[in-house]
Amino acid sequence: CLQPERKIAAASSNVDIAAIGNVQGPDLGPDRFLLANVVYQSVGGEVDPDLLWQLGGLANDQLRPDLTILLDMPAAAAVTRLNRPSDRMEARGESYLESVRQAFLEQLPKASPVTHVLRADRPLQEVTGELLQVIDRFLEG
Repeated sequence: CLQPERKIAAASSNVDIAAIGNVQGPDLGPDRFLLANVVYQSVGGEVDPDLLWQLGGLANDQLRPDLTILLDMPAAAAVTRLNRPSDRMEARGESYLESVRQAFLEQLPKASPVTHVLRADRPLQEVTGELLQVIDRFLEG
C-alpha cells in the first residue's frame, strides 16, 4: 500500500490522479493528462472537445490515467477560497469559472476508465479522508 504522505501529496494537487504500474507494483502520481487541455481549450465553443480528444490521443499514443478524481465545487465557493491575487483564468470571472467547472464534469467520463467526482466544498479533513478512501478502493481493485 502507498505511504500516507504520498497519498496526501497526490491529494493536495489540483490535478488528475493517475495510477501508474511499474516493476515494483502500482504507483500513484498527480498528472494533468489530457482532460484539463480539452476543457480549457473548448470552453466557450472555440474548439470542439471531440477534436481535442482525438488530437491528444494521437499526440500521447492514447495514454490515459487509470483513475481520474475531480475535486469539484461551485465556482462561487471556489472564488471565496482564493487567498492570493487571481491568475489570468480566474480573472475572467465567476461565470467563466462555472463554465469551466461544467466542462470538467461533462468531459470527465472521457478522461479515464474509472472516474470519481469528490465534493470539495467541505472542510479539508473531510475531503482528504474521502480522497484517500477512493484511492485505497481503487488500488485494492
